[in-house]
Amino acid sequence: MVARVLDLAMIDVGHPRMNSHDLEAADAVAERTIQASRSRAGLLIPAIGHIGNSENAHQEREPPSRDANGADASPHLGDQLGPPLVRIQNLETLIRDQPGNVDLYLELAHLYLARGRDYEAQRLLARGREATDRDPRIEQFAEDVTMLRLEKKLAAAHKEVDTDDTPGTREALQHLVRERDRVEIEIFLERCRRHPDDLALKYELGMRFKRAGHSAEASKHFQESLHDSRTRQAAALELGDCCEQLQRIPDALRYYRLAADGLAAAEHLDCQTDALLRASQLAQRLKLGKLARRYAAWLLQLDPRHQGGAVLLERLEREWHDPTSA
Repeated sequence: MVARVLDLAMIDVGHPRMNSHDLEAADAVAERTIQASRSRAGLLIPAIGHIGNSENAHQEREPPSRDANGADASPHLGDQLGPPLVRIQNLETLIRDQPGNVDLYLELAHLYLARGRDYEAQRLLARGREATDRDPRIEQFAEDVTMLRLEKKLAAAHKEVDTDDTPGTREALQHLVRERDRVEIEIFLERCRRHPDDLALKYELGMRFKRAGHSAEASKHFQESLHDSRTRQAAALELGDCCEQLQRIPDALRYYRLAADGLAAAEHLDCQTDALLRASQLAQRLKLGKLARRYAAWLLQLDPRHQGGAVLLERLEREWHDPTSA
């Protein structure tokens, strides 16, 4: 199933009216894909930027490639200097000579991506999966590139709707949204299968189900990721939102409170204040004025400069000017 998913990104659906600026919305996604993938693969040299930054590539060195026994399979590669195109050509030659060398595929795919050659990166990784008996690093990088290419196609479709808003372009956009959601759900289901103890992946899978509109299914995976300190508060926030959508109001308030609990650490502050804002707004809709004010005041204790919280508390105090009400 995953091989079928990855092959979707092999389809080039570029639009003839697109230009070099149409995919700016996806640039950050591409950069994150490159950097995260390099880190996982253990490639310590910096990734090459876009063509305009290629002069910096002269200072980069390739990591030595290793054969199956751990020996240096290409001793000259680490000393090789030159512009990106030369490095690409040399890596292509080395892969023909050493088709089972995982590092070569990873480095060449990164160079392709850095120059915007996503389609070639996908084709290369597809070859690498077969030649290396589905090495897990290549497998995950291929999935990353699949998601990257879908995001770029989605960015192009949004651009098309902005410039030519017709039923046809809107339908094409909606089709790509559905396809993106389906593919990413399948990818993260497979990643959870490969790494069943990684609860952060459960959170990511839950986010994909939630984005696709499957709040009940998303909730199951958020529940599991509550047991991971990395994702506990974010998962509780998403659970609160899912429960609110499913009209499970007491559960929604409980999870919002859970997301807000704990010390106001910088890495959790946005999550905590967002949870308290939603809890206060939900209590306000339920005509629970005292509870709504309590959550809003708690929010401002965590972040006294939170503009939304200050505005909400002021409005709540005007609505329930009698402190004994609600």
